[in-house]
Amino acid sequence: MDSEQTADSSTGRRGLTPLGAFFERGRAVTRAWPEDRRRQLEEQVFFEEDQAWPYLWRFEAMTRGRTLGGSRAALSITTARAQDPMFDTPPKCLLHRQASFHVDNLPDGTVVGPGGDTDIFVFPAMDPSQPNPVLSGGDMAAAFNDDPDTIALMGYLADRRSGEAWARAGGFLSPHDEFDVDIYGTDYDRRVAEILAAAEIIRFDASDQMIPPVGTRSFLEAVLHLFRTGDVRESVEIAQSGYPND
Repeated sequence: MDSEQTADSSTGRRGLTPLGAFFERGRAVTRAWPEDRRRQLEEQVFFEEDQAWPYLWRFEAMTRGRTLGGSRAALSITTARAQDPMFDTPPKCLLHRQASFHVDNLPDGTVVGPGGDTDIFVFPAMDPSQPNPVLSGGDMAAAFNDDPDTIALMGYLADRRSGEAWARAGGFLSPHDEFDVDIYGTDYDRRVAEILAAAEIIRFDASDQMIPPVGTRSFLEAVLHLFRTGDVRESVEIAQSGYPND
């Protein structure tokens, strides 16, 4: 799901969505081109005042008074249920921005596709003169010993052919450029794969690349604080507190 507006600002992982998505889409993805992106990751500079803060101010202003159920609801509704108001009669929101795997959280019987109950699209670029980047995530396999069977398994998982059965079963996207999109067992997975294949720029999820004390703790606490108080400066200080002092 790649629209900017969420289901009236629900917060996944107790708060990280939609600010995480808004922040990543606005600054960590769309405004940070390859050179800036490398510096962000190497130096862990995700909250610079001159670049990050304007997006935080915009997000706070966008959600102030417009959150379905108020800030209390935004602080308590999980990601899995964030889109539900979209299917009310009449709908209480029209767009929901989430990862492609979120399709599994849609109400039972929901038809996704042209002419269905809902559909997906690539959100327009903020700068039409630049290539439109796509935000991505992924799972990684790691070996913790050099046992020959372990190495053989790692080699198999790295081979594009290992994903063919998963692709047919659904809920899997291959990272290989040469993967045949016709292998995917559902039209939905095939369409998402085609979006990835056509993207000129792909950026991996920003919060997933922050060091763990930030991505899983201080950034989350900062988002909750921003929803409670609207104070961007204090929220940034909380987010930054997860980094080592040295």
